[in-house]
Amino acid sequence: MKTIWTFDQSSHLPADNQGVCMTLVAYWLSMMHDEKAEMNASSKTLETMCKQEAQKLQRFYEKAGNEFDTGKDEAVTFAVRGLKLKGNYRSRPNAAALVDYLDEKRRAYSMGIYFSDGGGHSLGIWRSGRSSGLFHGLSGHSYFFDPNYGCYKGNISDFRGWLASFIAESYPTCNHMSIAKVQPLEKRAHWGGAFRY
Repeated sequence: MKTIWTFDQSSHLPADNQGVCMTLVAYWLSMMHDEKAEMNASSKTLETMCKQEAQKLQRFYEKAGNEFDTGKDEAVTFAVRGLKLKGNYRSRPNAAALVDYLDEKRRAYSMGIYFSDGGGHSLGIWRSGRSSGLFHGLSGHSYFFDPNYGCYKGNISDFRGWLASFIAESYPTCNHMSIAKVQPLEKRAHWGGAFRY
């Protein structure tokens, strides 16, 4: 896997601010879905946008998050970016099993890792490639975003081993992981006089 750009959320947030990994992942996945070419062309612009988005969404999260049960705060975070989880998170025992879940191309995935001493961290995955054609099974790349380290790109065949090594080195106390597919919210027609939220 090749490093596209590095990023460390702690260097972009006030010292007393908690991490905003979930909001950064939601932002990155929405950008990959709608503006993937922009991500490849201008990493510095994206880093600035991530910083601004993280702080804006963190303010929203602090106001709204206390009003929701566990799990609903994440739904709100994704909805603000025009996304929703497709189904529930699925527990996976290791990185190899998690990569096996990446069965759809041109699809965003939200990944969670959890630590033996408590807490967790959000990561994002984008699987690119053609969904049909003679060599569609071999086409495409995996993009991986960690708000503490940056964005990476590589062949899907290399991703399984790379992800296992990355998690072991970067998060040695990780003892559990889960993954969910992410999709755009459906666009709904509004009655002319209806409020728009």
